[in-house]
Amino acid sequence: MGKLTYKQILKAWRTHSFLKAKNPLTDTQRKKLEALSTLELAAATRNGDHTLIGREAAQTLLRQRGGRLVEADVAVPGFVKPASVDQLKKRFFGKMRQLRRISGWLVFLFFAAMIVAAGYSIESENSVLREGVEAGLFYESDIRGSERNLTDEEIAAAPEEALETFAHETSVRDVLLYKAKDTPAGKRRMLAENIGISLAGFTTLSFLVWFISTVFRGQPARILLLRKFNDKKVSKSLERVISDQLRVFGHVVTLSDKHVRRSRFAMIWNAIPTNFAHAALVVIWFPIRLVLRQFNRAKYGPVWVGSARNYRALANRLRDKWALNLEVAWARKEAFIIRTHDKWWQEVVALVMGSSDVIVTDLSNVTAGTQWELDRLHETGKLQETIFIAHKDAQARARLALNKFPNPQRRRIFFYDNLGDFEGEAQEKFRADMLREIGKSSSPEMSLVN
Repeated sequence: MGKLTYKQILKAWRTHSFLKAKNPLTDTQRKKLEALSTLELAAATRNGDHTLIGREAAQTLLRQRGGRLVEADVAVPGFVKPASVDQLKKRFFGKMRQLRRISGWLVFLFFAAMIVAAGYSIESENSVLREGVEAGLFYESDIRGSERNLTDEEIAAAPEEALETFAHETSVRDVLLYKAKDTPAGKRRMLAENIGISLAGFTTLSFLVWFISTVFRGQPARILLLRKFNDKKVSKSLERVISDQLRVFGHVVTLSDKHVRRSRFAMIWNAIPTNFAHAALVVIWFPIRLVLRQFNRAKYGPVWVGSARNYRALANRLRDKWALNLEVAWARKEAFIIRTHDKWWQEVVALVMGSSDVIVTDLSNVTAGTQWELDRLHETGKLQETIFIAHKDAQARARLALNKFPNPQRRRIFFYDNLGDFEGEAQEKFRADMLREIGKSSSPEMSLVN
């Protein structure tokens, strides 16, 4: 039998109703259990939806058959194709990255300038009207009450250029401003308005360039960030590490806690239309997604894993490159954040460990959960491939945590400050280690779309 694909293994992660029993299995239930394959038994033993009785029964039969729990490990293929370190460096830090950065900054700069131009145009209206009166183009009395919309008769008599797209929305003030357009203040106002329109076009163009270069990014790496939960000081610094040091390589995946988590307004933020096409998509898709999330909270919107079904959806979602590109780019915390039920967090960590191009572990505060992750990395042989980081104030604790494993002197720890910056030459060394590990993981087997 050939090597199974991740989708074939994932199918074994089904919840069996007879293994949710609270009492010892009946003969009928045992026959159903015996009908399962070794792979299905391994997944059933690890499935948090099953009761302790059901899982123990599955594990007992698994041992009798000589099977192992690791047979149910799921490794989702990555997107990075095999390449040398130099090629990877160009891929992650080359022209496309510069294009994304420049276009992103231009969006903000053009938008800010557009707001300034629009603000000047609005603030200069009173000066335009005053000069219009001085030039005898209309009377002071015409300005009073000019906020009202034109009547049908006034619309027919008004210059066509002065009318809004919808004529009945044109106000008397708009017509007066048009009549005074050749005054010095009127010319300045028209110039500001035209500049604002041009800047709106440049903003849209820059956004499209950023959007296309970001969403259709071809080979993002998948980075798992392991850390201690609920440490406010460290989490703030880690946000900067994620955005400044890790995100350039691709999708940063981490588990949620109360300090590093997806913005509570993320779904609303993503629903704000940026253009007419997006508005139509939001109107149609956003309500549908809200309904679909009631059936599977790991497949649509922010990720929540609390069942085997959610677990399978998360694994499949890790292969959705375009959606992940967009989600990570728009995420307020710069990462793909996963929320889990307590009974599923270890399986989720194991899934992402086996599916990542590189694993980054923060040793600032090693607790029982972090220790389990380190032990898991050691058992699977991934500890020697892991890149370690820690807050500069936790150097002693970080080194002590690694001293529990063989050859600690061979493992470098990168220390960051409160701003998430590495000191001295550590920046370049960190990037070099990241590129080397990504290059190791981008084997043909892991790059195949199964």
